[in-house]
Amino acid sequence: MLTSGGFFGLSRVAILDMLLTLFMSLALCCFFWGQRAVDGGKGRIPFLLMYAALGAATLTKGPIGVLLPAVVILFYLFLAKRWVLLRHMEFALGIPLFLVTAAPWYVLAELRNPGYLNHFFWQENVARFTTTQFRRGGPWYYFIAVLSVGFLPWTIFLPTTIARLWKQRRAEEQLFLALWIALPLLFFSLSSSKLFHYILPIYPALAII
Repeated sequence: MLTSGGFFGLSRVAILDMLLTLFMSLALCCFFWGQRAVDGGKGRIPFLLMYAALGAATLTKGPIGVLLPAVVILFYLFLAKRWVLLRHMEFALGIPLFLVTAAPWYVLAELRNPGYLNHFFWQENVARFTTTQFRRGGPWYYFIAVLSVGFLPWTIFLPTTIARLWKQRRAEEQLFLALWIALPLLFFSLSSSKLFHYILPIYPALAII
């Protein structure tokens, strides 16, 4: 991952997306670790770590920190037909842990600066995704072009890797990694605002495959 040009270049810049990538990757890895450990009765700790990581990701850059991992996990549960995992995901402890991690700073920021939450959540997140008011748009293939350049020199392996993923899509690991890559890429491609570092969270999955 660090040997890809785009990721290495952005690692030299002070942006929150690098920290977001860390916590999102930790959350998704903990989920997969937890669902593998469920059969042995040892999934509790990984799932609780997942909630803490989701809280840290939300604290880092807002609702996108929990939204994207949640979408990846839900699609995985659906396509892998593993809804039974919902009974083992420690919601009773995990959701409070998530809130304890993410909420205090937002509450304090709103108390100190009334109107902050409205501006942050609606203007910096919803409006940025749904409108062009920030003038950072791009064509639908914007992130495909960014990835083609940013993942160099490993871009040359992407066509054969995609073909291999398609053939092995029924394997749990391959399915999870494919969703980790495809869903955030699709999400940001649909956004009205586009910046090249938005797709940083898919680089760990690309590096794994």
